[in-house]
Amino acid sequence: MNWVEELLPEYRKWRRELSKKARELDVNMPYYANDIKQINSMLRTMTDDIKFMETGKDPMYQGGIHIHAVYHTKTYGNVDFIPDITEQLKENDINKKHLYLSEDEKIMLKDILSKLSKREEECYLMHVAQDKSMADIADELGIARGTVQVYVRRALKKVESVVGKDG
Repeated sequence: MNWVEELLPEYRKWRRELSKKARELDVNMPYYANDIKQINSMLRTMTDDIKFMETGKDPMYQGGIHIHAVYHTKTYGNVDFIPDITEQLKENDINKKHLYLSEDEKIMLKDILSKLSKREEECYLMHVAQDKSMADIADELGIARGTVQVYVRRALKKVESVVGKDG
C-alpha cells in the first residue's frame, strides 16, 4: 500500500466529519457565519485534494486551463494603439498604395486580439505580422517549436471565427 492509498481513507473520514459539523451549525445564526464559511472552504479543499489523489490530475485545471482563467480578460478600450500606416507608405512609396484601417476594422481587430491568450497573441503576431518562422519564435520565447505551432493554430482558429462571423 502506497502513501496515497493510506491517506485517502483518512481524508474521506475527515471530510465526512466536517460535513457533519457543518450540518450541525445553524445557518440562521450570524454567530456561526464565519465558522460555516471556513468549514465550507475546508470541504472544497479536501474534495479537490481527494480528486487529485484519486486521479492524479489537478481538479482546478480542465483541458490544461485553470478554471478561474475565464476571469482573466484582456480589453482594449482604445483602438488608437493600432497605427494608421498611410504616412509610412508615403515615405516608402510602396506601389503608391495607401493602406489604412477603418473604425470598423479597428473594432474587429480589437475583438480578435481580446479573444487570444497572451501567448497566442504573441506567437500569432510574431508569425503573421513579423513573418518569423516557428523555430525563430520558439528560440526567442524559450518554448518548443511544437508549442508555438499549437498557439499559432489556436489563434488562427479564433481569428477565423471572428472574421468569419463579421466579414
